[in-house]
Amino acid sequence: MKNIAPLLEQIPEHQKWSFADYLKHAETLVAEGKTSGAEQTAALIEYTKLNLHRMQKWNKVGALREKDKEVLSAIKQNQFWYVLAESWCGDASQIIPFLSKIAEGSEGKISLTILFRDEQVELMNEYLTNGTRSIPKLIATDEGGNELFQWGPRPQHAQELMSTLKKNPELSAEQVKMQLHKWYAENKGADVLDELMESIQASEAAVLG
Repeated sequence: MKNIAPLLEQIPEHQKWSFADYLKHAETLVAEGKTSGAEQTAALIEYTKLNLHRMQKWNKVGALREKDKEVLSAIKQNQFWYVLAESWCGDASQIIPFLSKIAEGSEGKISLTILFRDEQVELMNEYLTNGTRSIPKLIATDEGGNELFQWGPRPQHAQELMSTLKKNPELSAEQVKMQLHKWYAENKGADVLDELMESIQASEAAVLG
């Protein structure tokens, strides 16, 4: 079991964001015509604007299902969730609101902290996906910083869809993104919830024996 307590202890408090503050920060970035991170391109700024609308939408209409609430009510050990993200990341905008719903629904058993990837390079490098700094990346730990599970950067079905779309030479990068976000819109967070509920149950079983 990996322990990331030393890495977490290095992170200043002002670099740790609640979902509410992360959302407000995205609003500020959009109002100022900016994006998160050092790279301030027109494309990334436009993505941040689009992603803000996505987060606001899911924050309003996204909801836990009864079966999710049952899993959360059965949690015995508190979990600490750290999510590496950036405001320009489309996947993060579709996923993080549901992570927030899960944390809220856990009634204090799960705490959610959002971290900007480019500020946490050392931690990000511990959780690469096929050698890349793909986000969002969720790391769940116990109180001592011991890793319970990791998840991301997107649900398995979305990952499979992306792999298929990228193999189609007739599709542009923007068309690929449009198809991916169409999938998210139709899925309504179901796969994110399914996979994370499974991870929660597996981590509980592993810890409690």
